[in-house]
Amino acid sequence: MKTKLKGMLVTLLAITLAGTNLCAQTREQLTKDAESGHAAAQTGLAKMYLEGFDGEKNVAKAFSWYLKAARNGDVDAQGKVSTMYFLGEGVAKDEKKSFYWTKMSAESGVASAQYNLAIMYENATGTEKSTDLAFINYSKAASQEYVLAQKALAWKYNKGIGVPQDNVKAAMWYEKSAENGDPSGQYNIGRMFAKGEGVEKDEQKAFFWWKKSAEQGFVLAQSRIGFCYAQGLGIARDVTKAYSWWAKAADGGSQVAKKNLEILCRNSPEVCISPNQVN
Repeated sequence: MKTKLKGMLVTLLAITLAGTNLCAQTREQLTKDAESGHAAAQTGLAKMYLEGFDGEKNVAKAFSWYLKAARNGDVDAQGKVSTMYFLGEGVAKDEKKSFYWTKMSAESGVASAQYNLAIMYENATGTEKSTDLAFINYSKAASQEYVLAQKALAWKYNKGIGVPQDNVKAAMWYEKSAENGDPSGQYNIGRMFAKGEGVEKDEQKAFFWWKKSAEQGFVLAQSRIGFCYAQGLGIARDVTKAYSWWAKAADGGSQVAKKNLEILCRNSPEVCISPNQVN
């Protein structure tokens, strides 16, 4: 869980320069502005030290300038400070301080910080465990169309984890994440349409969403699309296309798809000799 949390925080607490143009300003120019209290310049200078751009690379100095910018209300710097405390990058590792700065950023309305804060509450990272506060922050991030939070809520409602089990709400959040282009969300809302869980059963809609997911390389969806073509579920039966999608899924590591290919090729060897292109 710690490894997963670390990966999420590193990935999600991204840093931008809040309008500071590194190409137009030298380190000397940024230093003058930063020392005068300009938060964007402090963030820009921190990034220069972190990456060694236009001079010395110094992670400790980078942290120091990020911290100044964070205290001046720069939400990007707040996210970076949280990450650096969490990793012990340029400063001693401190999960409580990482939590503090994640919370500051979340309270400013940053969706990724709200999502990270939910994870920290859920895993008691730098704070006491609180499933209620985790849920609140997942909901805040999800309402801003933050896909990871939408999927988290969908999964919780689907499995009844921390909330009463509710497939209608699970389907709603999976569909929102699907509409935002997430392949796993597309796969899961397809699964719910196929089973009639939380939505009216609709094999054509299931196929539609599985196809969207499969086209993004999601292996489970590719295998499922192969099955739909093989059985004529939600789409006209086409064993050649079934072969093509199962072959893609098998290449992606699906053992189910490999087994289905073996059966298909045994029963219809002509399909496996010269299959058509997937479409």
